[in-house]
Formats: sequence, structure tokens, C-alpha cells
Amino acid sequence: MLRELEGWRQTAVPRPFGRARSTLQDSLREADRAAERSIEATRTEHIAALQQGVAAAQHERGRSGAAIVSALAYFAQRFSTLDKVLTLLASR
Repeated sequence: MLRELEGWRQTAVPRPFGRARSTLQDSLREADRAAERSIEATRTEHIAALQQGVAAAQHERGRSGAAIVSALAYFAQRFSTLDKVLTLLASR
């Protein structure tokens, strides 16, 4: 969308359309920055959860096999969510 607006800037009537385009570009840039901050916060949260999970797994080595499998499935799901978020971030 920013590329489209830049193209519009080059062909639009300078004054009123230029101000509208500039305002829209600023708004889009701020929305982009907010999305990046949100993704970074989510990534940080998921990494912290994974670190806690690893620490808990190391702490409770004596647990039953079923409990370990259940915990690993939970952490795999959390990791999958984190991977999806990072993939979305990389595709931006």
C-alpha cells in the first residue's frame, strides 16, 4: 500500500491530495510499527514460556512417561504458535 501511495504522490495533484497521501502514509507506518511491536511482544512471551517449560521439564525428571508426553505436546503446540508468528513476521 505504501508503494501505491508513493506512485500516487508522483502523479497526483500536489496540494490537497499530497497532504491526504502523506497523512495516510504516516498512519500506515505507525500501524506497521504497532504490529511489529505486538509481534515482538508475542515472540518474547512464547520464548519465555518455552524457557519455563524446559526448566520445569529439567526439574521434574522423575515424572511418569504419560506426564512427560503431555508436557512435550503442550510445548510443541506453543512452539508451533511461535513459529507461525515468526513466519508471518518474516513474510512482511
